[in-house]
Amino acid sequence: MRELKQETQTVEQATTLSTMAMDGEKSGANGLGTANSKLHRSTAYCDGLIDILSAYFDVSGRAIRSPRRQSLAVARVRQIGMYIANVVLGINMTTIGQGFGRNKSTVIHACHLIEDMRDDEEFDQIIARLEAIVHAAFKFSLAEDNLGDKQ
Repeated sequence: MRELKQETQTVEQATTLSTMAMDGEKSGANGLGTANSKLHRSTAYCDGLIDILSAYFDVSGRAIRSPRRQSLAVARVRQIGMYIANVVLGINMTTIGQGFGRNKSTVIHACHLIEDMRDDEEFDQIIARLEAIVHAAFKFSLAEDNLGDKQ
């Protein structure tokens, strides 16, 4: 129980930092808040999601963001993030690729792979829990940005 409480606190801290960064980006230096609009905010959501993944799985955010090949464990966390960005956040695959420093075909592969892996009950529970965390973390921003509708 203490582990779950610590995990939740760590994820909440990462979410707070990410949300603060996104709020700053929305206000924008030009005061319009729509300069790079949806694309810029979507990649910011990917960045916030990477922070949550890093805290949840205890994997370096730098490793997840790295354009270089990483260990299978890091690659799997990145694939889970790409899947969740598409399924929960409703971000299109091209934009997810930009947010994770990968191309669209890599995102498509990741989404198919994670979907297939969800046949394993234990893995599915992990993904379902993470989906709930991400949805809770971004629900107000998503409603405000209307990103829940896939592009």
